This record gives sequence, C-alpha cells and structure tokens, in this order.
Amino acid sequence: MTVEEAFGKSSNVCFAKLAVEHYGQSIEDEMTFVSRITNMKIGEKFNLELEGEGYSTIYTPNDTRMWSKVSLPMMAIGYGMLITPLHTLTFYNAIANDGKMMKPYFIESYEQDGVVKEGFKPQVISGAICSKNTVTQVKKALRHVVEKGTASRYNDPRYEFSGKTGTAQIATNGRYVDANGYRRHQASFAGFFPSDKPKYSCIVVLYSAKTRQNFYGGTWATPIFKQISDHIYTTHPEWEAPVKAKGVRPQDHPAIAGGLASEVNTSLKALPLKGETGNIPKEGWITITNKDNRIEAKRMKIESGVVPDVRGLGLKDALYILENEGYNVTFLGRGRVSEMTPQPGDTVKFGAPVKLTLKETR
Repeated sequence: MTVEEAFGKSSNVCFAKLAVEHYGQSIEDEMTFVSRITNMKIGEKFNLELEGEGYSTIYTPNDTRMWSKVSLPMMAIGYGMLITPLHTLTFYNAIANDGKMMKPYFIESYEQDGVVKEGFKPQVISGAICSKNTVTQVKKALRHVVEKGTASRYNDPRYEFSGKTGTAQIATNGRYVDANGYRRHQASFAGFFPSDKPKYSCIVVLYSAKTRQNFYGGTWATPIFKQISDHIYTTHPEWEAPVKAKGVRPQDHPAIAGGLASEVNTSLKALPLKGETGNIPKEGWITITNKDNRIEAKRMKIESGVVPDVRGLGLKDALYILENEGYNVTFLGRGRVSEMTPQPGDTVKFGAPVKLTLKETR
C-alpha cells in the first residue's frame, strides 16, 4: 500500500507502522518526530483578538507522565495530543497555500458611520511549513481521499475539492467504552477547494451523543462540508463563465437612495446606467439627489444633539444613524423616509423621540 492509498483508506495501521519504522528506534528519534510536528507550527499560539482562544498541546518524550511506548504510533494517527479545530484548519489552509501558513483573522476592518476605524492585514506565521515536494505529495493524497477514498461518495464532477476525513473515539473517565457498551465519537472533515487553485478552506467537526453505533467522518462530517462548498459554488459568479446578454441597454438613473458611500458606489458600478454620475464620496454616510439625469451626492452632516437628515434613506440605515445618536425612533409606513419629526437640523436632547414617515418610491 502506498502512502497515497493509506490516506484514501484512512489506514491507522499504515501510519502507525511508518512512524515506528522511521522514528521509533530511540528517544532521540521520537524527539525528532515531535520536533518536525512543532516545526510545522501546528501548536502555534495565534494570540487572536478574541477572548477564549484554545491552545494545542503536543507532548514530548520529556513529559514522562504522559509519554509511553505507544505514544509515537498513537500520535501518528491523531491521538495522544490535543489540537484545536482552528489549528487543524490553519494547517490545511497552509497546505492549500503551497506551504505558507497564515494567521487566522476574522474581519478585514471595522467601521463606524461608514468610516474605517481599524484594519487587519494578513500575517504570515511560516513561509514554508515543509518542502514544495512534500506539499505536492500531500495535495495529491488529499485529492485521492475524495476521488477514491473515504470521501469518494461526495466527489463532484462540477468542481474538485480535497481533504481528509477524521474519526476518533472520545474518552470519558479514562475509558472509550462504558460498562453498557456505549461510546462517543468525534467525526471531522478538513479540506479546501477548488483543488487546482484553492480559494476556500473549511473544517467540520461533529460530536456524537453516547451510542453503540459507528460515527464516521466520511458519512457525517463530509456531507456538511460538501453542503458548504456547494453553496459557495452556486452563489459565487467567479465559478461560472460570464453570461453575455444581448439587447441590454443602459437605463435612466433609478431613484437611488443615500446610505453608506461604499454600498452606493458598489450599486452604481453594478447598474447599466446612462447619463452622468458626479463625484461620490468613498466613505461615510451620504445623501443622493437625482437631477437632470445626473446623480449628485453630498456627505451627511451628523452632529451630537442635532437631528440628522435621513430623508430618502431606507429604514435600516435611518434607524442605525438615529439610534446611534441616542434618539428614540418610531416609524409609520413602508419604503424610504419621506418625512421626519422633529425636522432635520433641529436641536434636541439625548433620548428625544423622533418619528419617521415612510413612503414607497417608484
């Protein structure tokens, strides 16, 4: 059996034997095995900006209370160490990224009133967790898992994805099976897609209740991964060739509401319009006027204690602005804001009531 075939069959025996053959002759060999795992940054602390970050635990032969003669083969099949799902995903993402490991981050920036307050840029943890040849071989093996291995029932002719199924028993009070024959499992699938030019990586981890039945990553976690990748495939236009429609003509400027400048600019770029568009600010809240087939925009003035002019905005944007300024907002009708009381520019106290009248526009 080749290593690629062992990946496909998820053969614990094969990987345990490989570890013992190559790293099981001495304590020094075992230390080399552990060092190569840690050199791949699998247990790296990310120091995330969010509270509650989990940490991985990788034991060494120096941990005499936790290390034994079976530690090496157990680690080779995923037992004997504690790796968080986020660390596992970061590792798979590095394989998809040709060996470059990136620090996870959750948002690109955060805004207040449409103005970027802080941005977050990608950070490299390791430029290469392994050699290019190793990355190539691992990618082939992970693709083999989906083509001919434990995830093959979900292979898709429309697009290729790669990954690895995972199945583990969970010990309770030091035992994997209780007195009544019940046990708990962890089922997982970690991978990336599309296989040839990866853009997305994903991990699915499931935990079973006590059961006497089997609970495999290939039958439980993989279909959820596939649902996620299918959704992205069917909703993201870059996966499909562009549609060339005939007879589409630019329209007169529609009644475009104001709002966040970034969203207005995105809408204007997407619409086939004729006429002219004035200079649209790139940040902040703006109001829009349509006059003589020309769109003009001006930045909305927001001052503490002064009622801002939210006429023309949708209810969601109007509520966001007014409630952030501390006003108690009520509304009537549907559509966009057509009237408001007090009037825009009036000076009012914090917590004052503001009534909006909405009207549909055509």
